[in-house]
Amino acid sequence: MYQRSTTAIFVLHRWGQFMKIRDTSETSSSHGGM
Repeated sequence: MYQRSTTAIFVLHRWGQFMKIRDTSETSSSHGGM
């Protein structure tokens, strides 16, 4: 169970970085995300 929690946190961290890069890359077109 700990493995799953760690994986979830890792995925969330990666997703956050991806969204940050994506946001900085396309600032003109803003998409309504969560």
